Amino acid sequence: SPTEEPTQYLGDKVNGDKAPLDGPWKLLFTTAADASFSKNSTRGMARVQNVVNAKKGRITNVIDFEPKADGSLPPLKQLNVVIKAKAEDKKRVGLVFKYAKAVLNKRIFGRHIALYIPVPAPFITRLIVLL
Repeated sequence: SPTEEPTQYLGDKVNGDKAPLDGPWKLLFTTAADASFSKNSTRGMARVQNVVNAKKGRITNVIDFEPKADGSLPPLKQLNVVIKAKAEDKKRVGLVFKYAKAVLNKRIFGRHIALYIPVPAPFITRLIVLL
């Protein structure tokens, strides 16, 4: 990174808006299968970005699903993964996954349906892995 201290002001409630990481970041390239989308895949096209709220020390991974080639809407409109972010040093960020929010293209009373999926606490996750 060309920034000397990219984690500066991350989690700072007063100066967070000055943080180098603050704001939206568009995903330009990845080899991660769960973050790759194309019009030829069964998931269809999607735009992927990370939104950093440095004041709150929060990163939200945002996936916006686009209409299919035939114009029909996919079941999901948007998927958000909310992550607590804390500077570990000048160039490392510690992440704790909090929850996922799935926004469906279905509407009730004119509003999109949103499902919140909590991420198990680390202790519960360790228990599951041990079983």
